[in-house]
Amino acid sequence: MSSTLERLDEIERERRRLVVETSALLRRVEADGLHHDEGFVSLRSWLRHRYRLSEAEATGRMREMAACGLAEVADALETGEVSGCAVRELGRAAGNLRCGDQLAEVIEPLLDVAREQRHTDLRMMVRQWERLADAD
Repeated sequence: MSSTLERLDEIERERRRLVVETSALLRRVEADGLHHDEGFVSLRSWLRHRYRLSEAEATGRMREMAACGLAEVADALETGEVSGCAVRELGRAAGNLRCGDQLAEVIEPLLDVAREQRHTDLRMMVRQWERLADAD
């Protein structure tokens, strides 16, 4: 493999590791209320202000944080088994107020899809799960 591709692979592994670490730190900021200390009601608004993020980027980080709150997701991302976009899709589902708290019950089959199939397949499966879980 070329040195360019090897370096790119190294960087991608580090990016994924940093997402897991950042997510853990953001959960601590939220749990400790550190964003309140700076006058912000929500962690999302604090993120946007502190790091000058767009709404889309802040949303992505909140989704990563939600998904990486499940150890299985954090491990799969850190080991490179799943992509960042898969984690954000799982985080979007975790944030669903009507059924997100049930995601842990089905995380392994969804991670299997994330590991083995295209992102569009994962997105379709996650949304199908949400429709079924929300109907209950």
